Amino acid sequence: MDTDETISYKGEWWLPSKQQKETGILKIFRDKEIRLELDYFFNLEIGMQIGYPRNFEIILGKTTNSEKITLLNCRDRDLLGKLFNIEFVFIGEHFNSFKDIKFKSMEFEYTYLNEWAYFDWYKQYIYYKKNKVNKVETTYIKKAPIKIFLDIPENKINLTFSFNLINSFNSSSKGYKKRETVLLAESNKQKTFDEWWNIITIIRNFLILGIIKPIYPSIVKAKINKRKKVDIHRTINVNTNLSDVRFYDMLFTLKDIERDVEKYLRNWFIKSSKLKDIVTGLFIVLNNSEMGFENQLIYLSGLAEWYFRDNKDFLIMTSQEYNDQRAKIIDLIKSHINLDPCFIENNIINKYGYQKNFRTILKELVDKVVEIFQLEKSFKKYYCDKTVETRNYFVHKDERLKDKAAKGKKLYDIVRFLEMVLIINILIEIEFDKEMIKKVFNRFDEFNSIYRNIIRSVKKSLI
Repeated sequence: MDTDETISYKGEWWLPSKQQKETGILKIFRDKEIRLELDYFFNLEIGMQIGYPRNFEIILGKTTNSEKITLLNCRDRDLLGKLFNIEFVFIGEHFNSFKDIKFKSMEFEYTYLNEWAYFDWYKQYIYYKKNKVNKVETTYIKKAPIKIFLDIPENKINLTFSFNLINSFNSSSKGYKKRETVLLAESNKQKTFDEWWNIITIIRNFLILGIIKPIYPSIVKAKINKRKKVDIHRTINVNTNLSDVRFYDMLFTLKDIERDVEKYLRNWFIKSSKLKDIVTGLFIVLNNSEMGFENQLIYLSGLAEWYFRDNKDFLIMTSQEYNDQRAKIIDLIKSHINLDPCFIENNIINKYGYQKNFRTILKELVDKVVEIFQLEKSFKKYYCDKTVETRNYFVHKDERLKDKAAKGKKLYDIVRFLEMVLIINILIEIEFDKEMIKKVFNRFDEFNSIYRNIIRSVKKSLI
């Protein structure tokens, strides 16, 4: 190990299907980059041109200490075949192809998992003497592992949250405790790497919902069988100098849902196909500082419509019934107006009129929020009208709507509240009851601030 931040492995490297080996060094820059640097052009054959990318699914390696290494998803970085960016590193075994990578269990971490699962891990007692701090005592709280069994078709797995207190040292060489929260997923049979990564992603999306922050998973270890373990490193490709998160910055924590976490996670897995795109979209908006509020509102409106498409009440009538009536109206217009027939079909008569429009969808989504928090009808009317008018102005640039569209702080509030509306509907979908939703949202600082601002705007509009 070169430093605390970089791990290096010197050795020989080759493709599974080739005998040619090249010497080089693998460098793992933690949470940032994984790089393979070779001494000579890799897999260079007679007549092969240099200057175009050569990407490989698998590169195998053996260190000078005879350690087996498999590199997955290797991207040619210099167009010479001497420098590669690597996505995954498996230390301890050779896998000749992606389909050969199978494990019985995986142990992994996520950004902010410590705060979400173990935020109250110590208490400090301050003793005063003559109005000055005389002594500070820290008591560390031990937490027993939490075990969950997810009995889901194709995903019968045991999950264990382990909470560890580790002796560590700071720059002054003073001893202190560091917390570590790790999630272990175990299966009674081997699963492919794709299957495991899908499980890791589904759990990550659930954590995103609770923490309201970007979450990045990193795999720590995996087991092939009882005796053989593999260490895994991954390139995250993001800035991992992430801001701290407080208890009141999170929507819900493990402590909030501990009694029903198994039920919520089971429902989350069952609904994951429907919800994953919505959650991913929500937090593309939430964590993209370069996306302006105008684009955020348009994007979130599209997510609301996308979410509602799976609702049994999404359709006003069947598409066939609507198309039959639409064809008659188009023929009538064509007989009276001399316009391009394609223009009439594509612009005058909405081809999706058999579906509920955004205003109707928004009202039905907001209805659940109004019911849970017992809001006045005037709140729903003001919020839905202002959101639709603002969205329509941004989409159509209709000058008649310009003065009605929200601006500045009001625009921020309706965008953030639309996120909350979607989140509340998702929580209902996975069987959070009304009392639990009220409990976590009443503690969530940002929701309460936005809610109060909109209430004030409603009151002003009624004067």
